[in-house]
Amino acid sequence: MTLLQCNPTAPQRLRIRLRRWLRRETGGSVAVEFAIVFPVLVMFFLFAFESGVFLLRSTMVARATDMTFRDMRMGTLPDTSIDALRTLVCDRAGIILDCSQLTFQMQAVTPGGGQILQPTSCDDQTISYDPILQFRNTDISRKVVVVQACALFDPVFKLSALTLPLTLDAYGRYAIISRTAFASF
Repeated sequence: MTLLQCNPTAPQRLRIRLRRWLRRETGGSVAVEFAIVFPVLVMFFLFAFESGVFLLRSTMVARATDMTFRDMRMGTLPDTSIDALRTLVCDRAGIILDCSQLTFQMQAVTPGGGQILQPTSCDDQTISYDPILQFRNTDISRKVVVVQACALFDPVFKLSALTLPLTLDAYGRYAIISRTAFASF
């Protein structure tokens, strides 16, 4: 044995201590990492799922509203009352569980007048309307009726990251609003 092996120098003692410290028991260190990372991953997946459901609902309500009022403009609907339109939009959307939560706001605007229907509460605000089925260049007194359909939905997860910035009503529901327009007398 050499003297160096029996009596290590200060840097060698430091290296020996470092090796012993690095070789220590590591059981449970994965659990700490899991406890830190898992809630973040769960929130990410909940956010992704809630975003997908929100996008699906928004797309289906907009599509159903456009199809219904397109049929009304074309004159293919036998009944154009608000209740019939509500039922048709609700049936075509397929994701509105309670049709009573679907409301319409209608406002007649003059073309080029710059008036736009502002989003307010999801209350029924309708006007009398008579859709134009035949257009002539002499119709200068016609109005454009802007329709805003509002459907209320419960969030899938109440505390997901997506529902935090949404405006919720007193019952914890958020509104999906779809707009369309048609010409009327």
